Amino acid sequence: MDKADVKTRRTARAVEPLDALVGGRIMARRTALGLSQTALGEMVGVSCQQLQKYEGGRNRISAARLHRLALAL
Repeated sequence: MDKADVKTRRTARAVEPLDALVGGRIMARRTALGLSQTALGEMVGVSCQQLQKYEGGRNRISAARLHRLALAL
């Protein structure tokens, strides 16, 4: 396996259904409360870009960050 194959394997992670489900629930609650991604991100200490990745299921959420999101929402 050469370096190009390793790079492709690292970046080609499929979205896990559970990550997408959790992210969708976060987005639904955020919008129901009338919060922007920026506002919620500031409340929990992440950028709006990171929150967008969480909501899309592209990045996994640690237990500690999930707890902070639950408290904020």
